[in-house]
Amino acid sequence: AEYMGERLKVRSAHGVRLQRLYDFQWWRREHDGMPWRPVPFTYHYHYSPAASDVGCILRCEAIPVDGRTPPLYFDTAVHIAPGEPEYRDLTIEGQEWHDTLFTLNGQYWGGTEGGSIIVWEKSFDGLEYLPLFAAPNGRSYQATSDDNAASIRVRYPPVRSDGAVGATVIAETRPLQISPRAKNEVMAYLYDDKAAFEVTAITPGEAGGSLNERIVLKLKGDKIGLYTEKKNNCVFKSKFGPEVKQFLHPEHKTLLKVQFADKAFVFECADPSSRDTIALTISYFNKRFKKEQELKKKKK
Repeated sequence: AEYMGERLKVRSAHGVRLQRLYDFQWWRREHDGMPWRPVPFTYHYHYSPAASDVGCILRCEAIPVDGRTPPLYFDTAVHIAPGEPEYRDLTIEGQEWHDTLFTLNGQYWGGTEGGSIIVWEKSFDGLEYLPLFAAPNGRSYQATSDDNAASIRVRYPPVRSDGAVGATVIAETRPLQISPRAKNEVMAYLYDDKAAFEVTAITPGEAGGSLNERIVLKLKGDKIGLYTEKKNNCVFKSKFGPEVKQFLHPEHKTLLKVQFADKAFVFECADPSSRDTIALTISYFNKRFKKEQELKKKKK
């Protein structure tokens, strides 16, 4: 008999089909002198060692079916060592929309996994990749409207518990698109030529806003304004234009910063979905305003 590769296999030198002549049972022993313990559900002439077998001696017991001869025993010559750390079949699960919660899928091989560091990145051109803030366990990433038109990539360098590092594997999505749900919602605001959102201003505004004050963010035509929730007093108003920009906070998925020519406001939205809708609506209103201005200049 001989043992072959990652898959231990008892083989007859005469080409006899062993499964017809013998029943099989695999055993493991942690140290010399310790009792042999059966490995559950191992009834074939082949066996692939698992992480629980690392450091053990394995034995294959071949029991003749006819019962007239004693069993045969085949032991591994050395203790089972962990294989090279490897992550197989890495894929990113989730539809390629801007608001998808992406999760990675695959299987670790090679002993017991240690501190593998999973890296999520995005790229708009396939050349430069920017880091993303994934979930604490590194196995998922919540996309936002800031990722629109970017492809999402995950790099997985498998690390074994003893510090050995395997080859890095990579999976990547196609460029993300705005989800139909969000696009339809924003298009409805554009058609009505107005929108209003309740947010919390978490930074004081110079024109009367205060810390943690509920604010109504209103968009109408070519203007964007901030109003107090109770008395509807205007706190700040501006026209759209190149200086109006919105920024999504990479770690805090409910924070939105709106930058004007000489002022900036940070808002806390109800949830990540609301933040994306507000950011997209401001962006689309702003783009429409700039296009209208360009058309006016061409007519002149």
